[in-house]
Amino acid sequence: MSKAPSGGGKRGKKKGEMTDALKEKIVQNVQTFLEHTKEERAKRGQYMSFDKNDRNNIKEYAIKFGAKETARIFSVKLGQPIAESTVRSIASDGTLTSDQLKLQIGEYGSLFGEELAAKHFTNILGRPITAVSVGRYIKMFEKVCQSLDYTTKSQDENTIGQGEEQSQDLSLKTTSHNSRIEECKPSTSKKVNSLARGKYVRYDAKTRESIVLFARERGIAAASRHFSEQLGSIVSESTIRSMRDQLNKYGKSSCRRKGRPTKMGSNDVNLLHTLKRLQEAGEPITSFTVIATAKQMRDELNIAEDSELTKTWAKSVIARFNKYIENESTKNQ
Repeated sequence: MSKAPSGGGKRGKKKGEMTDALKEKIVQNVQTFLEHTKEERAKRGQYMSFDKNDRNNIKEYAIKFGAKETARIFSVKLGQPIAESTVRSIASDGTLTSDQLKLQIGEYGSLFGEELAAKHFTNILGRPITAVSVGRYIKMFEKVCQSLDYTTKSQDENTIGQGEEQSQDLSLKTTSHNSRIEECKPSTSKKVNSLARGKYVRYDAKTRESIVLFARERGIAAASRHFSEQLGSIVSESTIRSMRDQLNKYGKSSCRRKGRPTKMGSNDVNLLHTLKRLQEAGEPITSFTVIATAKQMRDELNIAEDSELTKTWAKSVIARFNKYIENESTKNQ
């Protein structure tokens, strides 16, 4: 993607400064950039949606006749061009797990041979399936069939033997069966006690500092005994070490922010404000718009491009932006 025009005027500007005038300038530059790239973005293919019945028909036809023939037939049938890649995607969608797909290939290979199955599923899935792989899938399929036959046979034998079992002393049978179960059960009393976790306790910043200062003067073990008695709950030595390390790392009474740091740093909120202005100006907030706005802000504010602005990141920004707009509308009500 080509870079949004900067519009000049960087001299005399402090790094990270974001005024209303600058936000408006960024909005205008992004709008100009979106207008210039409108035709290029319009050339991209349109997304097509198929109902469940059409997807099933495409999948069944592709398995029988291949992706190329299926694409040709359904392009005519549905009145719009369907790419072979679309057919392959539908034919190998998430309705089949990896093991299920292997069993399907194995079944096909057992009927028509390894070479033909390899060619057939290579064409359908759009990725190479070797004859050696098909051979493994055939063995997997045969093994499953054998286990199903054994299960069916066992069920039949159990059905036949039900009449004989009814004549036995059921009370004795139940007693002996339960005694065997109790013998097999492991002793869980010690395990439960060893795995039981203590209650999670939250301490305010002042308490945390007091605990760490006490530990520095008299030791961690003494601090654990003292504050366990004072607070009425166990303060373990490992908890005190964690408090100490956190205060050493982040400074007095400071805590680490949860989650990953934002790619725009302190200008993350400014990005949301600028996107709001774009939306108010009639621009739809898409991943492309978010990335273009962020790049324009980086250029104007002289922010180092130390991380890539991806579509995944842009989608997360859109989710936060929608939440931001929702909160703003709630406040105004």
